[in-house]
Amino acid sequence: MNEEERALKMEITRILIEVGIPINLQGFNYFKESIYIAYNQPEVLKRITKGLYPQVGEIFDVKPTAIERCMRHAAELGYFKTGFKIINNYFGIAENVCNYKPTNSELIALIVEYLRMENSVA
Repeated sequence: MNEEERALKMEITRILIEVGIPINLQGFNYFKESIYIAYNQPEVLKRITKGLYPQVGEIFDVKPTAIERCMRHAAELGYFKTGFKIINNYFGIAENVCNYKPTNSELIALIVEYLRMENSVA
């Protein structure tokens, strides 16, 4: 893993922690890998269930349904912990405009988009 990949994974980890995803859950690792893959292969965002989850499942040797379930559980805990207000802050969205829990794919896409915006500025 080169320095650029390491920096990206560290940034993904930082964001997931800020969002409130518990680091001790397996869903955290699944989110981290999913975001990393989606950042490098944006086309997988169009086929999360048939493309991204199976790809992450191969890495961790787990069924795609288990990947989705663990991520949903981790996202739910993160949402109850922080309300994902940090994501609203990243995108400059007023809190009262976006106060629903995003799906796994929406959360992945939001974080990937944030990372793309940050890296295009740098």
